[in-house]
Amino acid sequence: MFPAGSVLPNRFSGFGTVGDHGMFGGGRSATIDEVVTIDLISFSSGGSAASHGDLSEARWRLDCGSDGDNVMFVAGTAPSGTTDTRDMKTFSSTATAVDHGNLSVARYRPSASSNGADIMVGGGFASGSILDVVDMNSFTSTATAVEHGDLSAPRYKSCAGSNGFEVLFSGGEDINGNTGTVEKKTFGSTAVAVGHGNLSVVRRNLAGGSDGTNMLGCGGLEGTNSKSDVVDKQTFASSANATSHGTLSVARGRLAATSNSTYLMIGGGIDSSAESDYVDLVAFASNTTSTSHGTLSEARHNLAGASGFAN
Repeated sequence: MFPAGSVLPNRFSGFGTVGDHGMFGGGRSATIDEVVTIDLISFSSGGSAASHGDLSEARWRLDCGSDGDNVMFVAGTAPSGTTDTRDMKTFSSTATAVDHGNLSVARYRPSASSNGADIMVGGGFASGSILDVVDMNSFTSTATAVEHGDLSAPRYKSCAGSNGFEVLFSGGEDINGNTGTVEKKTFGSTAVAVGHGNLSVVRRNLAGGSDGTNMLGCGGLEGTNSKSDVVDKQTFASSANATSHGTLSVARGRLAATSNSTYLMIGGGIDSSAESDYVDLVAFASNTTSTSHGTLSEARHNLAGASGFAN
């Protein structure tokens, strides 16, 4: 599945050495409530994202994870309402994503991450309540996802990233409003997630990804609805609070991100005036402002992103 020496991929991303392309799917645009489009863009060359087929069900407020060859898109809001859909989209084909079973609970705005074999989906919102449930499901099985413990408290609108053994869930919104909490949940145990420090700035609707050692969390909404340009860096090895790691070139929230071992790629969102089609890169090794890397096929927010091998 992966080249020799590869480390398995995380969430909307690859962690370690995998991932030559980022895939961004779904969302909401100025003219379309539930977007079905999937885009593909290279980490090395950027430019205008190429159309790469469609989701099996148009939706926004979803998330996803990758095994390096495929992306599993989960949850969201579809024309029919909140969904428990999981669908699978391959990097090697522009064919429409195929149904891949269901979550244990229909929800929107959960956070998801993978270890290359299984996807972990935490939190979300459904039926008037914020959820703490964590699901886990194999990329090779279409069976309904099984519950895998809980977050330490109900929340949604957070971001997630993995080092292959653990997932960090960062920021979001809980019953008290915006939160800066970071917590860690292991793939190998159903134990409740444990605290792992805090973000440098409390916010929701942020996006993130991991290089296998550190997680970057970027953008989001501060306060009532203030767009953030903050980029945080949090290490898996320490529960110390996240530290500043530069800024986005354009402040925005409700964005998506994916990563490989060198860069975090950020796509879409809402800036100060409208939906965004921006694609930026942030280097894990450099504490600087993100650099422009191209555009999505259409401006949209509340989309999801993951990385893998398109070639």
